[in-house]
Amino acid sequence: MSEEPKPPIRYGAFDANGVPQGFWPDDVFPPKENGSRNDKIPATAVVVTEEQYWQLLENQPNSRFIDGAVVIDEPLDSHLSSWGPTTLDTLGGTY
Repeated sequence: MSEEPKPPIRYGAFDANGVPQGFWPDDVFPPKENGSRNDKIPATAVVVTEEQYWQLLENQPNSRFIDGAVVIDEPLDSHLSSWGPTTLDTLGGTY
């Protein structure tokens, strides 16, 4: 039986508000021979789990990384919903 390959270690960089600025998986940016982080990964990047990585990606643009946890903000209402009923809505009937 073959073993499942382990998921890559993922590094993420975030702005002051926790908004993702980029991700660097170690299978694309492998560590140096001495085991230290690849020079192309920003020094400010932190390790995120596989689950956190996917939560951040799947909930864009409403996801942030705050104090080591994913925070998903409520989506903003569409600007169209603030316009009120449309002309078709006020006419009634089927359309």
